Amino acid sequence: MKVAEKDTISGRLKKRRASMTDRRKKQIVQNWLSSFVVTAVVVVAVTVSNTSTKTDATFTQLDSIGTEIIYEVSLLELGDNVDPESLKVVAESQLGSKESKLSTGVNQGVFSSLSPNTEYTVSIVGSKGFGNFTIESRKVRTSDGSGGTLLNLSFREMSDQHMKYLDLSGTSKYIDNKNEYSSVYLEYQYFVDGVATGSIETLNVTSPTYPFYIEGLPYENGTIVISLFATLKTGGNILLKQSTLSSPFLINASGYIDTIEPYSLIVSIYPDQTLLDATYFAIIKQGETEIYRSNITILLIDNGGYQYYYGSQTIPSLLPETTYEVNFGISFTNPYTGLSETRVFQTDEVTTPPYYSFSATIQEVDTNVLVTLTLYDPSNVLSNLKVTLFNYNEGSYIYVTESIVALSSEEDIKTGIFEHFLPGSQYRIVITGDKNIDGTLYPSQNLQTVEIIP
Repeated sequence: MKVAEKDTISGRLKKRRASMTDRRKKQIVQNWLSSFVVTAVVVVAVTVSNTSTKTDATFTQLDSIGTEIIYEVSLLELGDNVDPESLKVVAESQLGSKESKLSTGVNQGVFSSLSPNTEYTVSIVGSKGFGNFTIESRKVRTSDGSGGTLLNLSFREMSDQHMKYLDLSGTSKYIDNKNEYSSVYLEYQYFVDGVATGSIETLNVTSPTYPFYIEGLPYENGTIVISLFATLKTGGNILLKQSTLSSPFLINASGYIDTIEPYSLIVSIYPDQTLLDATYFAIIKQGETEIYRSNITILLIDNGGYQYYYGSQTIPSLLPETTYEVNFGISFTNPYTGLSETRVFQTDEVTTPPYYSFSATIQEVDTNVLVTLTLYDPSNVLSNLKVTLFNYNEGSYIYVTESIVALSSEEDIKTGIFEHFLPGSQYRIVITGDKNIDGTLYPSQNLQTVEIIP
């Protein structure tokens, strides 16, 4: 039987990372190969500028190397009455044009075999049925020489048992039309507040289109400067492309699944101390279906002079013996960019236990306190039921005693009694038990807390 811990990440993470790296490299190559199919046409079109369109589309990257133009377009939303089949990216010069269709999401592609040393207007174009309108337009110039660029740069947040870190993936692409390069390589360095956190690292580029994956970068709200260099056959190095990428803003918040019941969960969040004004939330999914979403109100808790921020939420209407995905998220204003972001910062999986019923009654008899536990638990989910007694003294609760309660075992409904002298007129009783859920032991789960106040 394994024991679940709140902050444990699977020990198989390091073994998976090597295979994940290979898979990501293959996926990057496949994505680029599939996106390089571009249809060459000569277009005579009436273009009507319409800056009031609600279509949300923009170039997230636009580069040229040699006689190629490389683009990345983010298409998030279609405007009213926009024909989705009409959306396309067009590269046009006085000598002709090329175009490629767009779909919702991120679109990547290359216009190749263009005229050298020519200025092209590259536009995102759509139609509402009465002529084309331009959503965004930029100018790019081709060349007849060699060159290179960096594509698809993106961070991936990772973690192990001790810390969070970042992995960076991307693709370098170069053209050597004049056979000038003896080798091509990458250099990268990470900075926090303008200060380098380590030395410059180097990565050899072994093919004209080269997917790369950089692991274990510090997660410290910094930037990475990554450069593509070529070594010339005549001697010396030249910079082909340099990009600066800001890391995702580090969210120092933690989510927990505090209580697991057959029909409900209690989840909690300890917020990022720098983002107390943010909105925190939990999303519960069963498979791919979202079944519950709720904001979690963050409160300042004063526990005997020790103060901390905390919020919890009960998730109702669940099913016994069912696996759920719990996503903890935040909506906040990025202090570095000033932009609004919504992000899931932690995802856990939990399986609810089979049905059981538990209750406790508390009586004061003469100078003693009696706690009677009653349990119906045919699947033996609960074990080691423990009663802990605290006395209230000068503003805080002081530990008095604890005991595991022996339960009768002759019938389906089991009972047991805890008895102790009254510690005072005001006291607290906490009842916990170990839960065996789907083969995993969750020790010392809170079943009930009762405060006796005169």
